[in-house]
Order: sequence, then C-alpha cells, then structure tokens
Amino acid sequence: MNASQLYDYHVWANNQVFAHLSAQEEGMLTRQVTSVFSSIAEVLTHIYTADITWLNVMQGKNFNEIVEIKTEKNKQVAGASLAVYQEAYQEVAQNFRQFFAANDLSRAIEIEHRRFGKLVCPLEDLVFHVANHGTYHRGNITAMLRQLGLTGVPTDYVFFKYL
Repeated sequence: MNASQLYDYHVWANNQVFAHLSAQEEGMLTRQVTSVFSSIAEVLTHIYTADITWLNVMQGKNFNEIVEIKTEKNKQVAGASLAVYQEAYQEVAQNFRQFFAANDLSRAIEIEHRRFGKLVCPLEDLVFHVANHGTYHRGNITAMLRQLGLTGVPTDYVFFKYL
C-alpha cells in the first residue's frame, strides 16, 4: 500500500460516514452530546480543517497563511448542512489528488512547529497521518451516534479492501 492508496481509503471511509449520516434524522449533526466534541458537526469540521491544514503544510505554506486558510474554511462549514460538508470534503480530496499527481511523495519536507520544533519527513508520512487522524475521529462519530441511540457505520480498512 502506498500513501495515495491509503488516502483513497480515507476518502472512502469519509463517504461511508456521509452516506450513513444522510439516512439519519434532520438536525442530528448538531445535536449536543457529552463527548470529546459536542456534536457530530464539530467532528466533521475538525477532520476537514485538519485535512486542509496538512495539505497546506505539504504545499509549503507558512504558518500564518495556513491559519488564515483554516479559519476561513472553518467558517464555511461549521454547522453547515451535510451536503455542504460533502462538497467541501470532495473539494479537499480533489486538491490532495492534484497534489499527489504533481509531487513525489517520497520527497522529504521540513516542518517547523512552534511547540514541537523541527520535523523532517517524507510527504507520504503526512498522508499517513491524515488518514490515521481521520480514522480516529470517525471513531468519535461512531461513539457519538451510539450515544444518540443510533448505529455507526463500519469504516475499517479491511472493508475498503473488499471493494
């Protein structure tokens, strides 16, 4: 498996969640729960803005640019309809794929983090992080759905492999 294939899994898993959420009752995205996030909409916003942040890091944008972009994108989706989230996720997925096509993902990148210091790693490591981060938070969504008396949707990597 390479980074691009793992990213395909990430997109597939997000789409599985969207399909499942679209079958639920109106208003469920913003229903308040006691969890790590206070609503499923907050989790969707977090995954989306994290994906955008890491894509911008990979593209070499500076910290201030990334914060500005993340803030703007957050405003566009926070509390939005499921259709708006789906469209936003599709757009960022298209941007990732364009980036993959134009770049050697084994190329090393240097990142300066204000708190953690300097990191040098291949771009593909950051793609692995994006997919892993999404997996973690899709788990939050499943836990929140169960707390609301609903079922989750299976998004395990092995189910993606069955396609």
